[in-house]
Amino acid sequence: MRGLVGSLALGLAVATAAVAHEKGRLRVAEQRLAPGATVAVSGAKFGKGEVYQMLLVGTAGRTKLLDVTTDAQGAFSGSIVVPAGAAAGAYRLVLEASDNDEAASLDVEVMPASAAQAASGEHHHEEGAAHEHSGDAPSAEPLKLDRARSPLVRGGALASAALAFAVGIFLLRRPHA
Repeated sequence: MRGLVGSLALGLAVATAAVAHEKGRLRVAEQRLAPGATVAVSGAKFGKGEVYQMLLVGTAGRTKLLDVTTDAQGAFSGSIVVPAGAAAGAYRLVLEASDNDEAASLDVEVMPASAAQAASGEHHHEEGAAHEHSGDAPSAEPLKLDRARSPLVRGGALASAALAFAVGIFLLRRPHA
């Protein structure tokens, strides 16, 4: 019986650790990315000294861009290189913890190579100016992608942990035969 209680306590500890990642803020210098370009990224309010992977997630899959380790304040800075072969479209930059839990994400757009070259030649935009998009330009529609962990998965893990805890308490308080 003590083995069962120990197993339940261990399960509770593991379930609690699985949802313990802090959600931080992810920043990128440009949200409209050019294939092959180097872009500055930074983050804050993450777990201190934790290791994360930065991924570019799109309809074609996930591409690892960078490994980052946060400092003593839970922050990091660095740069990513947008894959030269990245197709134009909507993507998400995802910062993923070592247990595949999503710690932060940010919507970005990879521009067609021709549009990216034209945009690099522009130095400023007038406020409210209309911009035409060619037929092969990405749409402004949000990209619907599955998150690394859904609230349903987290809720199920927490409910399972609470149930295991309640069963453990019940077994401990039960009179011995």
